[in-house]
Amino acid sequence: MGQALSGAGERGRLLHDALTGSETATAAPPPWARLSFPSVTVQLDDALAGAVLSDAERRTVQRFVPMLRAELGDDLRAVWLYGSRARGERPHPESDVDLMVIAAGDCERNRDAALGLSAQAAEAEGESPFTYSVHTYTPEWLRGRREIESFFIQEVDRDKIVLDGSALE
Repeated sequence: MGQALSGAGERGRLLHDALTGSETATAAPPPWARLSFPSVTVQLDDALAGAVLSDAERRTVQRFVPMLRAELGDDLRAVWLYGSRARGERPHPESDVDLMVIAAGDCERNRDAALGLSAQAAEAEGESPFTYSVHTYTPEWLRGRREIESFFIQEVDRDKIVLDGSALE
C-alpha cells in the first residue's frame, strides 16, 4: 500500500484497494467512486478564482472536495482553503495548501477519511500528498475557538475561501 495511505488504517487499505483495482478489495466501492467531477469543478473554479494554486494543485482540490462530500455526506459542514494560498500570496518552495474540514460525527473517522482522500486526490494528479495540510475539526471545536477569539481562527475566518458548505458564521 502507498505510504500516504498507510496511516489511515483499514479505511485507507480499502480505499487504496478500491482505487488501484486490487483483488483484495472486500467492501463495496466508496460513495465517491462513481462521482462525475465536471459540474463540481465548475463551481470550485469560481470559488478558487482568487486563490494562488498551480494547475495540479487546483485539480487536486477539485478532485478532493467532491470525494470528501460523497464520503462524509451530511456530516460535512464545510471545506475551506485558508492561509497564504487563499490570500493570493505567491507560494515559496515550502508552501503547502491549507485546507480545513469541519464535520460532525466521529472525529477520528472524519480525519482519517479527509487525510486518505486528500492523499489519493494528490497522487491522482501526480502531486505529493505532503503538499496538502488538511485539518479536520468539529463544529463544536470551531464554536469554542471563536468564543475565545482564537487568533488562528480569526485569521482563517478573515482569509478563507469556502469550497463546500458554508462559512459557518
